[in-house]
Amino acid sequence: MSIILSHIKRFIILVMVLMIGCSPFNVLASAAPTVEQIVSSTVEVTDGSGTWSGAIIRRKGEKLYILTVLHDSELMRLKMALGIQHFLVRINGDETQSARLVKWDFCSELALLEVVDNHRHNHLQIGLVSPGIGERLLTAGNPLGLGIKYNEGYLSAKNGMYGLCTVWSVYSGGTIQGQTGSPIMTRYGRIVGFLTAVGVETFPVGDETGSMIGIVGIPVYHLGYFIPLSTIRGFLEGVWTEPIVYYTN
Repeated sequence: MSIILSHIKRFIILVMVLMIGCSPFNVLASAAPTVEQIVSSTVEVTDGSGTWSGAIIRRKGEKLYILTVLHDSELMRLKMALGIQHFLVRINGDETQSARLVKWDFCSELALLEVVDNHRHNHLQIGLVSPGIGERLLTAGNPLGLGIKYNEGYLSAKNGMYGLCTVWSVYSGGTIQGQTGSPIMTRYGRIVGFLTAVGVETFPVGDETGSMIGIVGIPVYHLGYFIPLSTIRGFLEGVWTEPIVYYTN
């Protein structure tokens, strides 16, 4: 009898282990996204004068919501005041679609766009916990307007540079033109930042005779700074009536 009870206990323990191992919560916590999923969730954004990147973070009905970075400038503030800003989004290399600006914070430079699209698209989830120094990070963006490309790097420093409304962290993978607005993710695909260009170098502009006619400021993209998770979460609070769920890992 004791032998039978012993076998029954072992069977029950085996079933419990299998149930825990197959739990959908366990699968979600451990599964890492594929490169294809990350690339397909990252979009190209343009306003006609420049091209950068963004990430799909939510779907509500036929509306997609894209989080990106929109640099503050006198021209952009004037467009906002006059209501003449116009944004286009390209998803998975398809035709561009008009996007409506839902929210823009000129201080942190985060922007939320809305696109009407009845196709099914992958989206990325916002993280709950900030990454640690040395942690491997994933990203995808639109370098030089050549389409969405995948990349990896590491968190090399926190509080790397103080902005007006946020503190940027440093991503070792670097940044070049067009990658502004690229999502920074943990190895589990949780968004913990967005790449941004924060430095500006000045260059003289000359005419054909070599005479200087002015000075222009060019963003320094190679710095690799990104807007951290705490700023992202603060920006999203109050956007939707239902509470936002943030994901671990």
